Amino acid sequence: MKIAVIAAAGHLGGLIVTEAIDRGHDVTAFINHSPCRDERARSVQKSLFDLVPADVAGFDVILSAYGSGFGAEPELNRRALAHLAELVKGTDIRVIAIAGSGCLFTDDSKTTRVYELPMHPEFLRGISMNTTLGVQDMLAAADAHCTAVCPGLCFDGDGPRTGQYLTDTSVTVQKNRDGESYTTYSDMACAMLDMAEQGLFDHAFVNVLSAAGKPGPAVY
Repeated sequence: MKIAVIAAAGHLGGLIVTEAIDRGHDVTAFINHSPCRDERARSVQKSLFDLVPADVAGFDVILSAYGSGFGAEPELNRRALAHLAELVKGTDIRVIAIAGSGCLFTDDSKTTRVYELPMHPEFLRGISMNTTLGVQDMLAAADAHCTAVCPGLCFDGDGPRTGQYLTDTSVTVQKNRDGESYTTYSDMACAMLDMAEQGLFDHAFVNVLSAAGKPGPAVY
C-alpha cells in the first residue's frame, strides 16, 4: 500500500512510519520542521493544514499522529480531524487518526467523558474537548472513510511492542487483562497498520489497549 503518515517526526508518528516500512509498504512521511527519524521514508515538509486533496491523491491510507501539543490553541485538534476528512471526501482513501482517551465515557451510562472529570488536568481539558468534537465532525463527514483511534488512560511512549492488543468500539473506558487502561505507543502503531491492511473499523471510534501491561499512575 501507499501510505501517508501525518506528523511523522513525532514519537508516535515515527513508530508508525517504521512499522509501515517494516511491513513492506511505500511510505511518505509528512513533517513540519524536524526530520522523520526513519530515514527510509520519503519525506515531504508540509503542515497538515496546508495539505490539499492533490497532495494526498494516489495514497491508499493516511495515518495521522497529529496532536497540537500542550502550548497550542486547543481548537487546532478539532480543525485537524475535520481537515483530514475533507482531504479524502469523495475518494477511496482511508484516514486513521489518533485521538485521546479524554474522549472516552467513564462508564456505560455515557453521561460523563473522561475530560469532564475533576481530576482531569486543566491544561488538557480544552484539548480533549476539541478532540472529541473533531472526532464527531470527522465521523459525521459524508463520503469520507475515516476511523478515530484512542489509547487507554495511560499511553506509554516507552513500553514494548507486543503486537497483542484489544479493541473496543463502545467509546467507554476499558481495561486489559491486567485490569489496566493501558496502551503502548508501539502497540498503537501496530494496531493502526493492522486496521489499514485489513480494512477494519471504517467509520468507527476505536479504543486500543495493549492486551496486558501495568503502567504507573493513570494519565488522564
